[in-house]
Amino acid sequence: MKETDKSVAKLCYSVQETAKALGLCKRTVHRLVARGELSAVRAGDRVLIPVRALDEFISRQTVTK
Repeated sequence: MKETDKSVAKLCYSVQETAKALGLCKRTVHRLVARGELSAVRAGDRVLIPVRALDEFISRQTVTK
């Protein structure tokens, strides 16, 4: 029997989850990673965005007036 612990904090988002969270398409997320504007890690063939990297990216993009 497989048990899952839903209380475990998520460490990374998929490109699709990141795109949805930012309101962007997946291709744009891949471009941000390629340009070094958004940090990512590779797990096999998957590109994953660490939660901390997404938070930092959002902080850098915040516009204040």
